[in-house]
Amino acid sequence: MPQKLIRLTSDTGDGNFNGIFNQEIVIKEDSEIALQSLSVERLSTDMVLTGDNNDIVFASVNATPVTTGKEDIGDLFVGNQAGRIVPFGPVDKSNYKEFLTNIGRAMNRVCDAFQTPAKNAEWGVQHFAAENSAGKIEIGARISPFYQLAVWGPSDSGGTPVPDNLSFVRNDASVVNNIANAEKLRVWEEFQTGAHGMFRNTAAAVPGTPNFNECYAFGVEAVTKSTGVALRTRLKRLLTTTGGLPSFTMGLIKGAAALDKLRDSTIVGSADLDYAIRVNGKDSPIQYIAKKGDAFTDSAATPINFTLASSDEQMNDVLDIRIGSSQVYGVVTSQVLDQSADPVVTTFPNMDGYDSQADYYWCIFMHEPLTKCVLDLVGVTLDPIGPNNQNINTPFRLGNAFDQELTNGRSEIADLPMQSVGDEDGPEPQFTPAVKLDPIVSSFLGFDQSDLLGAKSLGAVMLTPRGEDGDVDDDSEYLQGRGYAFTGQNLFDNAYDADTYLIDTQTFTLDSFDSFGLDNGQRNANSGGSRRNIIATIPVSEQPIPGSTNSLIQYEPSTLNYIQIKNRGDIVTRQIRCRLLTGTYNPVRTEGLSSIVLLIKE
Repeated sequence: MPQKLIRLTSDTGDGNFNGIFNQEIVIKEDSEIALQSLSVERLSTDMVLTGDNNDIVFASVNATPVTTGKEDIGDLFVGNQAGRIVPFGPVDKSNYKEFLTNIGRAMNRVCDAFQTPAKNAEWGVQHFAAENSAGKIEIGARISPFYQLAVWGPSDSGGTPVPDNLSFVRNDASVVNNIANAEKLRVWEEFQTGAHGMFRNTAAAVPGTPNFNECYAFGVEAVTKSTGVALRTRLKRLLTTTGGLPSFTMGLIKGAAALDKLRDSTIVGSADLDYAIRVNGKDSPIQYIAKKGDAFTDSAATPINFTLASSDEQMNDVLDIRIGSSQVYGVVTSQVLDQSADPVVTTFPNMDGYDSQADYYWCIFMHEPLTKCVLDLVGVTLDPIGPNNQNINTPFRLGNAFDQELTNGRSEIADLPMQSVGDEDGPEPQFTPAVKLDPIVSSFLGFDQSDLLGAKSLGAVMLTPRGEDGDVDDDSEYLQGRGYAFTGQNLFDNAYDADTYLIDTQTFTLDSFDSFGLDNGQRNANSGGSRRNIIATIPVSEQPIPGSTNSLIQYEPSTLNYIQIKNRGDIVTRQIRCRLLTGTYNPVRTEGLSSIVLLIKE
């Protein structure tokens, strides 16, 4: 039986073979096709990260373009930041997800909204690198608003809005767990006519050594891993306690095990807090813990403004636990009422042993009753990315805003850091995204250039502030940007971990089928099998090329396996197209000249 031998070559680097001939090729009815041989230099799917290629330079907010037409973003933007990706070593399909996470960490470690000069626009901006559902790498940032726990929800009667809780706040664990003297912490409720705040109704059963599990609130989503105020409170009311006994404690705890202790009301006092600030009445020093297991230490700060009488001036003391430059530390900010003197800013020592990769959760424990201690202006900055770069849907709540300058008891202390927000004319922050990677790293990730320009926006949402009475202030509505992302131009080949390559044709219809679904929905349902025009399957067997990180694929089947061409008559063509694919139908990236030899039997 006569046969035709057809050799296809390609140097496009994407596994596509498009043979165009200067004369007609006749394919007879009922012909069959087989692969005779394949020779490909496969572009390396591995990379070694070293001190020579681990730099990442980026700009997310407030960077200014200064020169056009340059190839280096160092020339394009003033305001770049620089990080270093670690740890060093080979990156392959066994650890590429960790490597992507480390890219985001390298960017987040150098962010600091509180450095001089202040970069408040960086507040809540957290960076990431991840593989998207299309198999391409995205590098970008998402932002967490500075969530105010003072929010309003609809009343059962449909009338005036009523105080409400955000979805990530838990304030009744002690009651659910039947703790002795348990009381639900009032996160944002009226404690006297016309005045709202955070409080408990009764005092701790043992005021001197309070049981932390009696009355508290905490968050079930981790705080930011980049920069921002992880937890802020303000003294709404603070009176003298007998002998300087504890009024309240605010802090951070680390990890899922500690979060379970909060859920189960099994916190062992300060021993479980990785960082904490404690206030002991109006006359005693404010205390802190900088290392888990340490005792509370007196600071140089004592409360200055702390009574409800001064609330009209919005000048009461503000207590922060901040994150910046990969450090966690406490800050107390006070200022005299007439602002005749600069604010007094007391900074506590950094957390000893902060792990920027770990999840930390905020918590507040109330020890004194509402007659002696009330808080307000409570806010938190969350991790908008989440475990394994899953990109948590930031829980915005329509009808509320998260801007301390516009809603629910703003502070008028001079120069107190506030998260930047937008207005009706445009969202905040003003993202100026640019990323520069080493060429080895950018190519490995599937980007055509080391300068990643042209990011896509992740959208924005309009938020409308409500005042302390719950009324909407339409004139102050603003757009909150969600973030941005650069997307690789090429599929990220390193994620492929099966043991078979495929060769298919786009010229003929063949009698070949594959049960692998072509989208996630089909695969999850174990469905989606169909005709695929596969000429051959090739076991993965690659040989290293000396002096190169690439590998050579050379394959000749021991037996020619012919596949029926489904043509009802003769086919006349001058073009034959084939593709070399992974087992998940992604192109195989190649280098140099690749060749496929086909046999067609009549």
